[in-house]
Amino acid sequence: MDKAQTVYNWKGKSVLITEDIDLNYLFLEKILSQTEITILRAQDGYEALRVIKNNPEIDLVLMDIQMPGLDGFDTTVAIKKNRPNLPVIVQTAYIIEEGRQRSAESGADEYIEKPLNVTKLFALMEKYLH
Repeated sequence: MDKAQTVYNWKGKSVLITEDIDLNYLFLEKILSQTEITILRAQDGYEALRVIKNNPEIDLVLMDIQMPGLDGFDTTVAIKKNRPNLPVIVQTAYIIEEGRQRSAESGADEYIEKPLNVTKLFALMEKYLH
């Protein structure tokens, strides 16, 4: 089966989307709704940390980097300090090499550039949700 046509079913799994821009969140919500995954949202890093603390069942975090307050890099560092095994996929429009390096330094498990390639995003998510 062609990867672009792969059907993912993550029923019983949950993802936290940390994204401050409504349009970006709504896009992710729409594409992820077909997978039956439970979706939670945080609009900044501080909210993400609260949501993770109150929802230990979260299986994966999609982390935007540019957010008000606590940015995605610092939020990822804090997440990994408390839940080192919680996978974090950083999504950023940053310059590729700078973004990759800072993502790795923060402890992020994966890095994907914006605009998002849905096939690539789903393949990265499957790696942690299977």
